[in-house]
This record gives sequence, structure tokens and C-alpha cells, in this order.
Amino acid sequence: MARRGRKRKNGHRWANGNLKQPNAAQRRKTAQELIDLEKAVVLAQPHRRKNNDQLLECPLGRLIVRGTSCGSKSTTPGSSTAAR
Repeated sequence: MARRGRKRKNGHRWANGNLKQPNAAQRRKTAQELIDLEKAVVLAQPHRRKNNDQLLECPLGRLIVRGTSCGSKSTTPGSSTAAR
């Protein structure tokens, strides 16, 4: 028969039943695993194409990274041929 009430948290316990807190090395390892998991999820997104650049987050950023202009010519001041 199942226990009544709230389920216990997973983990190692002291003899009195209290949950043991992880040491610093275990906390660092867990934090790094979470970072690696999040990075893998982000890089798996189809619009990222395994590139970690933050500009690929939005459509305008993807245009910038691709090098495509948004329909207007890009000219720098002073380089106009009309002044000649």
C-alpha cells in the first residue's frame, strides 16, 4: 500500500530522515550540467543552425548575420558618386 500524504524528495538522507545538502563540488557539477543542457537545447533550434550567435534570435538579426540588406542600398557618408 502506498504512503499517504506528500511524496518524499529524492536524494540521500541522514539517519534522522532529513535530506542531505549537496557539497560544493556536486553543486558545481549540477550547475554545469544544466548550462550544458540549456546550450544544447538552444543550439538545436532550427533557426540557430548550431551557431551560438545571439543575433540569430530574431529575424532582423538573421538578416544581419546573413549579410542581406533590407531592401535599401547601404552607403556611407562622403562616398556618394552624385557629388562628383
